[in-house]
Amino acid sequence: MEGKIVLFNPAARRNVPYYRLPLGLIATSSVLAQEGYQIKIISQDVDPDFRQHVLEEVKDAICLGISSLTGTQIEMGIAMARLVKERYPQIPIVWGGVHPSILPRQTCEHPTVDIVVKGGQGEVTFAELVHRLQSAQPLDGLAGVTFKQDGQVIDNPERRFVGLNELPPWPFHLVDVRKHLEITKKGNRVVNYISSIGCPSRCGFCSEPLTSQRLWKAKSPERTLDEIEVLVRQYGANVILIEDNNFFTDLRRVKKICEGFLERKLNVKWGRVPGRVDRLIHLDDDFWQLLRESGCYQILVGVESGDQEMLDLIYKDTTVEQYLTVQERAQKHGIRLACSFITGMPLPPDYKGRLTYEAEFRESVDQVRRVALQSNGFHSFNFYIYSPYPGTLLYQHSLKLGLNEPKSLEEWATFHHRSEVSPPWVTQNQKNFVTYFVQLLELLEHRKLSKTKNPLLLLLYKLIALMTDLRWKYYFFRAPIELWALRQYGLMKFRRVVRQQQKSRKAGGTGPASENLRIDTYTADERILQAQTEQAGV
Repeated sequence: MEGKIVLFNPAARRNVPYYRLPLGLIATSSVLAQEGYQIKIISQDVDPDFRQHVLEEVKDAICLGISSLTGTQIEMGIAMARLVKERYPQIPIVWGGVHPSILPRQTCEHPTVDIVVKGGQGEVTFAELVHRLQSAQPLDGLAGVTFKQDGQVIDNPERRFVGLNELPPWPFHLVDVRKHLEITKKGNRVVNYISSIGCPSRCGFCSEPLTSQRLWKAKSPERTLDEIEVLVRQYGANVILIEDNNFFTDLRRVKKICEGFLERKLNVKWGRVPGRVDRLIHLDDDFWQLLRESGCYQILVGVESGDQEMLDLIYKDTTVEQYLTVQERAQKHGIRLACSFITGMPLPPDYKGRLTYEAEFRESVDQVRRVALQSNGFHSFNFYIYSPYPGTLLYQHSLKLGLNEPKSLEEWATFHHRSEVSPPWVTQNQKNFVTYFVQLLELLEHRKLSKTKNPLLLLLYKLIALMTDLRWKYYFFRAPIELWALRQYGLMKFRRVVRQQQKSRKAGGTGPASENLRIDTYTADERILQAQTEQAGV
């Protein structure tokens, strides 16, 4: 069968480009690509003329697909869908992704949405949907979709998950991978990849149990290595960011993947690997050493809270002791942890215990302080104010505690962890405190300046070290002028790199530096945000 499909990946951030591969759309395309369909994937972040290209391609397409998380992607997706509806009202518009999967009926009620592909796995559903659209068959009984019929929203049953090894290999050729390569501290050709979907855990703040029903499906070690090898050999990637939800669920699989990196001599770094401490606690010294030797440099750990009672209340099913043990073992073997904390998570409405929001946050701050000083800044930390995600247990708590629930798809566009939306039970002083504390965490990087031979930078380091240690000691997190100094230093280095890249381009250079000069279009604020994003060493 033949026909054209257009898939649109809206920008996930305003002003700051997000260059990573649209892996969800690549995966969703796999079945149809194997069947011979012509598939056009257009990403807003890497295509400045995305509107024109979508409108040109969609005029003779079977449908337009739009993928969206909660937040900015909804706003961008709606804007694109409206343009298509105005010019080509006969073209069906299909939405998918995390947000439409959690709220398929509300999403489908929007005038720019005709059909929703729901659930955490859309490959088979989308292929069957395209077949029916192409042959003008009704959508009744098609598992995994919600659609409009005669002005009414019809919600079909969910579709069962299939094993990832039963699906075709990912068609990376559908996108220009070179446009999605990033420059970070770890390499100049960084690309993202997913080797498994779902998560068996039951965390009360997370949307994953809703989209995957707590199932976990993984590619075999051989298939994982085959696809990574394509990214390395064919597209020149030298750093792989693993974006699974829970990479360490099957430790035997992880071990085979590590051994495969070495046997195939891929010679790449790989990091940002999500791992739970209740799985990492089972790794012995040999396993940690194998991770390191295979190129693993960083593991993302959702610590969430330094208070054990809060961990129990959110059904994290981990312990503070497990985290402290894992961070010591990781440092011993030279693997950094990027530790994330969430403050302001709602207590159950009928809670009568001793815990308060202030006490919970203080416990988390204390834990970060101890680990940061003990590890001499080896590990990195991120703090977020809790953002309620629809359908989760903590979201239900939030509604009972006064959260104003968005009533339409547009209202969800401003509802995400980087927006101004925050729980009503978190005071403005607490929000300010978190902001100052997060900025102070950046100052842990000052220890890296201690290796410089520049006498002025060495003096700067000593002053920053003294001020930062005093802040930690006296819990004074306001007016971080040291952060300003470090930002000026980082911006100075950034400008020097840009000048070198521009010089290389004028000289006709063809290496990675000249291929990634898109970064020199950033504004100063965007560069700072880029640096903050890479603070964890990604």
